[in-house]
Amino acid sequence: MISRLKRKVIVLTAISLFALLVLIVSGMNIISFVSLTNESDDILAVISENDGRFPESKIFPPFEQNGEQMPKNMPRRFSEELQFETRYFSVVLNLDGTVVRTDTGRIAAVDTENANNYALSVLKSGRDRGFSDNYRYLKVQSGENYLITFLDCTRKLDSMRIFLFSSVIVSFCGFAVVFLILLIISGKIISPIAEAYEKQKRFITDASHELKTPLAIINANLDLIEDDVSDKESIGDMRNQIDRLRDLTEDLIILSRMEEGSTIIEKTNFDASKSVREILSGFNALSDTKGIKLNAEIQDEIYINADKKAFCKLVSIILDNAVKYTPRGGLIEFSLKGQGKTVLLESKNTTGNEMTDENIAHIFDRFYRTDSSRNSDTGGHGIGLSIAKAITEAHSGKISAVVLDTHTFSITAVLPI
Repeated sequence: MISRLKRKVIVLTAISLFALLVLIVSGMNIISFVSLTNESDDILAVISENDGRFPESKIFPPFEQNGEQMPKNMPRRFSEELQFETRYFSVVLNLDGTVVRTDTGRIAAVDTENANNYALSVLKSGRDRGFSDNYRYLKVQSGENYLITFLDCTRKLDSMRIFLFSSVIVSFCGFAVVFLILLIISGKIISPIAEAYEKQKRFITDASHELKTPLAIINANLDLIEDDVSDKESIGDMRNQIDRLRDLTEDLIILSRMEEGSTIIEKTNFDASKSVREILSGFNALSDTKGIKLNAEIQDEIYINADKKAFCKLVSIILDNAVKYTPRGGLIEFSLKGQGKTVLLESKNTTGNEMTDENIAHIFDRFYRTDSSRNSDTGGHGIGLSIAKAITEAHSGKISAVVLDTHTFSITAVLPI
């Protein structure tokens, strides 16, 4: 259990750290890309407003000068040198796609033919702005023509790719370092829990063993005085309570060993269908005595690789729980089916007490009873389903309980074949 808890701490912490790093890296790169596109669109807007060319430098300063105003859409962050640093080209087309004019004077990497091909591709896409290769474009309509302006973003996109690659590598290295540190210190993180658990486990085991001796002595003394006591019924009640305590101590030891992982699971391949039918034969008589209808659907020749003794105990616990908590005249539906590479054990039964999702959530807890009064007239001591859960998990399976309606619930155990 402690090793399982340690793994959970490591996994959950690693997942949280990974999610945080993904969020940070994604956020930074998205912001960088949005900033690039917004700045590019601002430049394209200025070029488009001036018929595919930058405005003259005398009206391009980042602030009002000599009474002249900045162009309408010119962001103030742009410098006077921007028009000389920017590589762009523009194409004017008719509405039918005929090229009217091509201007490639401010770019060396694109000739007239390539510029026309880019423009026709944009016109065919139907989009007003976007990327075509490493060129950001803006399409505007002016009268009977389209003006499509392209801005070379190669250097900026390359810088973005380098930043993305660097941020991913740095984040991965940071994650690896933190993960290694976590592996080293995870034992110290859960050491208080491990210590408390070890003390609890030791107490349960020691107490269970210590109870066996006085119970055996009490039972032996009852044998001695039974012939001299007229109240045989009281002697019988005392023996029943001794048996309950003995069963409780045995179950506590079994549960402690199962959770500790010290119980050796000896797996063999056996006919689970046959084993379940043998167990059912004993419960049929018990259910008839209580006036309960027990319907069973057992699929033939289901073979499972498991500890046969533990598997049979699991089936017995599930059936015993159903019989104990089903009132007279109630119904139990038990089934064993094969589902792919798993075996499905399912028990549905009606109950005398009202069932809710809240109390069913604790049904596998030790000593938990759905009856809030904790009445033990039904027998048992409230750890049977805890043992069932431990057996299922020891076989790498899963067990769950679901409320079907206020007076019906089901328990399902899934085991690998």
